Amino acid sequence: MRADSSPGLQVTKAVHEKGSFIFLQLWALGRAAETAVLAKENNSPYVSASPIPIPGKTDVPRALTTDEIKEYVATYVAAAKNAIRAGFDGVEIHGANGYLLDQFIQDVSNQRTDEYGGSIENRARFALEVTDAIVEAVGAERTGFRISPWGVFSGTDFIRDIWQGVEGSTFISTNGHTRNSAIETVDNKGGLVGFGRLFMPNPDLPFRLLKNIALERGDQATWYMPGNLTPAGYSDWPFAPENDQQISTL
Repeated sequence: MRADSSPGLQVTKAVHEKGSFIFLQLWALGRAAETAVLAKENNSPYVSASPIPIPGKTDVPRALTTDEIKEYVATYVAAAKNAIRAGFDGVEIHGANGYLLDQFIQDVSNQRTDEYGGSIENRARFALEVTDAIVEAVGAERTGFRISPWGVFSGTDFIRDIWQGVEGSTFISTNGHTRNSAIETVDNKGGLVGFGRLFMPNPDLPFRLLKNIALERGDQATWYMPGNLTPAGYSDWPFAPENDQQISTL
């Protein structure tokens, strides 16, 4: 969906009418893309930081040229501007989970010998260029960056130590929190806590957290089933009985 399209405006308007905020996540797949899908999308190239395939796969990506990296930076900026035009309150740059920016950051997928490879400063250069360009385009207050140093919850303190309360920014800890761990984290370390997957089986998650109502764990196997357009296991979870909100009012 184009960020500046009518459906995007409808979504952001609906969120704002409920008194909430919404950020759009910006990401590129890199070597995580499916080559068969790329072939259908104008025969888009299969690229990454270096010609290193994903473990267990045979498709080998082509390393992005420095000129192409600059083009990606410009594309990220265009997407960020479109998001703001569509009414989003900001954007989150996806630099985690093995996607394109993370492929440059991680030494297991980046063996470049130019200014985008080698030292951690060089491997982070692409992500930082994207971040700086988006901040210049839409403002620092509208820009977030997602990172997963080890892809597990225990890694967040490592990043928090590096962040060290940079003035004008907020550290958001995510991935695997319970109600108790969220409260403990904020009380002891400050910042914010984010929830994601728990919203799937708990459409009224903020209410449940506020009232300390038991959370549904959901069935992850039903969340992203290719070709299954039914709501089963995806959007058919009910509100908590204690919550008198109705789905029809959303």
